Amino acid sequence: MVKEERDNRIPKNLKKILVHKCNQEDFQSQRLEGGGNACFIKKEIIKLKNRFLIEVGNRFEVPFMSVFLTQKCTLRCVNCSDLMPYYKKPENFPADKILFCLKRYLTAVDSVHFLLLCGGETFLYPELERILEFCIGENKIKHIGIVTNGTLIPDENVCSLLANPRIRVRISNYRCVREKRKKTTQYLINHGILIEDLKGQKWYDVGDFACRGRDVRQMEQIFSQCLMNNCFEINRNKVIYCARQRSGELGLTPQIPKQDYVSLKIKNKWQLRKELLHMYEKKYLQTCNYCDGITGQSKRVTPGEQ
Repeated sequence: MVKEERDNRIPKNLKKILVHKCNQEDFQSQRLEGGGNACFIKKEIIKLKNRFLIEVGNRFEVPFMSVFLTQKCTLRCVNCSDLMPYYKKPENFPADKILFCLKRYLTAVDSVHFLLLCGGETFLYPELERILEFCIGENKIKHIGIVTNGTLIPDENVCSLLANPRIRVRISNYRCVREKRKKTTQYLINHGILIEDLKGQKWYDVGDFACRGRDVRQMEQIFSQCLMNNCFEINRNKVIYCARQRSGELGLTPQIPKQDYVSLKIKNKWQLRKELLHMYEKKYLQTCNYCDGITGQSKRVTPGEQ
C-alpha cells in the first residue's frame, strides 16, 4: 500500500500571522471575566497557548471562518457589503452541501477558533437547527457565532441550541428595525442566550463595481490596509476571502480566478491544507481592482439604511 503523501509543516511567516490572528479572535470570542490582574493573566495564558500550539505543535489553528447559509434577507440595505440587494432570486443553500463543505474543510485544519454562520438574515435559514447541531458536536470548532439584524425571532428548537455556552448571537443595531430588535434581543436573553450587541458598528463605502485600472502594487496596498483581508468564507464549494468576491457570481465583476479561492472539492486533506495555508500568503486579489476596501481612508455610511 502506498503511503499518503503528507507535509503539514507551516512556514515560519505563516505561524506568526496565525498566532496574531488567533489571539485577536480568542479575545473577541471568550468572555474574560474578572478585572485587573485576573483578566490580564487569562489573556496571557491564551497567548502562550496559541503560540505553543502553532509554533511548537505545528498545528493549523484557524482564527476565523464564516459560512454563507442564505442569500435571503428581511432588509434591503443600501450599502450592504454582503451584496444582498443584488440577489434577484435569493436562495438557501442545502444543508447537505454546507455540511459536506464544512466536514471537508475541517479534515484539513486542526481547529477553528471562531466560526460565524451568516447570510442574508441567518434566522431565515430553514435548516439552521441542523447546522447548529453539527457545529456544537464538532470539537474542532471552539466558538460559534450567529449574525442577525434582529427582525426575526427563531423557533424554540433553535433557541435551545443557541443557549449553548460556545455560541453567541451578534445583533446588528439598525434604526429602521429598532422596536423589532428590542423584542428579539429580550426574547433571546430570556432564553439564556449570549448576546453581542453591535451598537456603534460602523459601515463603510467600498465603492462601485467598476474596474479601477490598478497595477499590482496598488492592489497590494489596498489589500494590506483592508480590514477584510483575512475574513475567509465558505461559499458553495469554495473558500473565498470576502463577500465582495461574490460580485463575480452576480456578474457585477469578472469571475473569481482560481488563484483567489480554494476548492473544497480537493479530496486529499494534505493538499487542501496546503492550499488553505497558502491563502494567508496572498498579497492581493483580482477583486481589489473592483473595490476600494475598508481602510482608514474609507467613507462612513449609515448602517442599515433602506
